[in-house]
Amino acid sequence: MIIETQEVLTRIATVQMGADGIVRQTFMAGAEETHADAQENIQAAMRVSGGRRSPVLVDLRGIKAQAREARVFYSGPEAVAVSNAVALLVESRVSMLIANFFISITASNSRRPTKLFTDASQAVQWLSEFVG
Repeated sequence: MIIETQEVLTRIATVQMGADGIVRQTFMAGAEETHADAQENIQAAMRVSGGRRSPVLVDLRGIKAQAREARVFYSGPEAVAVSNAVALLVESRVSMLIANFFISITASNSRRPTKLFTDASQAVQWLSEFVG
């Protein structure tokens, strides 16, 4: 199945559905995410995926800070309804801390596979296993 690429720009991120069936959420450089931003990003992911659970690549490399409420929201039912697997792309100490916190929360509720990456192509390769 070929999916046309769609893109939504939120206050702090770009959210795209690629032709490969993977949703990509890329934070803008210096982004400071609030709970409202997290809600907006999930709504954007839902929109570009056509309401289907899809694998999601979250590029945290540009993020500067993330509110605790945003991190908790991403592990909740609204986010789980959008994603069947999540790859977190990191490079800085801040993005790694945020990703590790997210993984610790999602591991405890084990609602979807979540993995940390420093290489985008490896993340996409892993996520491709969840395209359906």
